[in-house]
Amino acid sequence: MQEHATLSRPTVTPPRVLALALAFVGVLIALPPAWLAPVQGGAFAALQPGQRAANALVAIGRRGKMRLRSHFSGATALTKARSEAARLASENELLTEQVRALRRRLAAAEAMRPAADRALLRIGGVEARVLGQQARSYVIRQKLLDAGSLDGIEPGALVLHGAALVDRGKDQGVQSGHLVLGTGRVWGRVVRAGPTTSVVRTLTAPDFRDVVRLRNPRGTQGILEGTGEPLCRIRMVAVTEPASVGDEVFAASLLGLDAPVPRYGVIERVEQPVGAAHWDLWMRPALTGPPPENVVVVRVEP
Repeated sequence: MQEHATLSRPTVTPPRVLALALAFVGVLIALPPAWLAPVQGGAFAALQPGQRAANALVAIGRRGKMRLRSHFSGATALTKARSEAARLASENELLTEQVRALRRRLAAAEAMRPAADRALLRIGGVEARVLGQQARSYVIRQKLLDAGSLDGIEPGALVLHGAALVDRGKDQGVQSGHLVLGTGRVWGRVVRAGPTTSVVRTLTAPDFRDVVRLRNPRGTQGILEGTGEPLCRIRMVAVTEPASVGDEVFAASLLGLDAPVPRYGVIERVEQPVGAAHWDLWMRPALTGPPPENVVVVRVEP
């Protein structure tokens, strides 16, 4: 009986399934649209969770793609930055070596230069600080300055007579006659040096005198005089020598040293008295305004 039941069971084959599907589709086509509307709504409702799930998967895929793209983009930029840093470091090392080689060549050329072409003397400097009113009064009261009232050095006179005090003296190699520079320009001259302090007469003071050159460090020579006024006077320049407003004035006493010659100022007024053999020149100092806080006392060194 079991063999009979097995033989009588209907066999499901692909052609039968296809035939049933076609028949079902034909029935659906033959049915009126009004009957199919409820069936379509149910089908759409049954498929909607799957659509949502598919949309969610698509969104997740897009976000993942963007993250991967950003990651790879950042990694590429980092790689480029590292490569650029390595290249710049290599160039920096090369430039450093080139600078060292140039310095060696310059030193060798300097050593081979004939002794006659080298400057015998050079300018050395002693950095100093300009003392204020209270500091000046203190050092004078304590007799720290190698000068006194007999030399006309009083707390008030230091201001009225165009003088100032700096906190360097003979112990640091400062001597009378040394020029004093502020920011590379002549400010005055040391007129008295004590053990630890020195008196500086500014170039506008009435008793200031120095030899100067006009237009360039090797130009026409003249005598600069302080007048107690904002402008200094330059004398002993013959009217046959060219002189005009705007000409620079240089310190002739430092000519020939192995350093740039510092400036005194610029000619602001040119006058030619009737029948005079010399110009009347008026110079505005290059260093104007209040006294500088820090100065350099110029020394001549071998």
